[in-house]
Amino acid sequence: MKCNLNIRVQSALAITVFGCDCASLGASFVPFSENNFVMNKFQHLSLNMVEDRDYLSPMRQRKRISSPFAPLPNSTSRHSHYCPSFRHVTIGPHPKGGDVAYTNENILRQLRFYNNIRKVGGSDCIQDIYVRDPNQVGEHIRYWFVGKVARCTGTVSPELAVARQFNLIEEHACRVRPVELGRHFGNLEFFAAPGDTEMLTAQNDPSIRLQKVQRWVVGAKDVALLEVGLNLEIVTNEGVGFYILRTAQGVVPPGLIEG
Repeated sequence: MKCNLNIRVQSALAITVFGCDCASLGASFVPFSENNFVMNKFQHLSLNMVEDRDYLSPMRQRKRISSPFAPLPNSTSRHSHYCPSFRHVTIGPHPKGGDVAYTNENILRQLRFYNNIRKVGGSDCIQDIYVRDPNQVGEHIRYWFVGKVARCTGTVSPELAVARQFNLIEEHACRVRPVELGRHFGNLEFFAAPGDTEMLTAQNDPSIRLQKVQRWVVGAKDVALLEVGLNLEIVTNEGVGFYILRTAQGVVPPGLIEG
């Protein structure tokens, strides 16, 4: 079988491409050249086949390497082992949180579930989530916008929808506001408002009141992840984030209500 693909590597070792030995395909091995980008294109192709590229996470991603000599995931040896095919190996300990650990895969999955639920239920199945800033500024309290939670209204209560995804919500809040919230991870208080009411809260509409949500709710672990969704707030380097001023009870201070 003839192959016109020239794969340039630093050694003359044959590697396996999609289960086929390159030597048997007739691929030629020549010394590495900086002007040759065939290997980079091949690695990019394999990366696209493994990861979802329809959404760019704003969070820091754990370092990944692609190499036929990557350390085996379960190996305790410090030496590299030859792998029969390119594999992506994560460097560092696996994050805590189980199926709602703060990873790119879990964030993307819950975003897809959020979009699916919203297409059917609209804003009636959405809650806007805010986190209370422990650092009080003046006489009012800042509440930072974290994102939106979706739920299947027929099977999941608003409290369960938040509690099931609480680890993702809290970790994201600390990462987008590390100065204000980072040191208080594990002790933050979260509040919910009706879905898609950011404009009303920004205008200090007194009819929109924030309701405190619980970190732990009985039965939260039994909720199927496909019945809830999460759309996390994205803050760029040029943005300051969205926050509102409220009292400790989550209501608009009288002095901010326009006559």
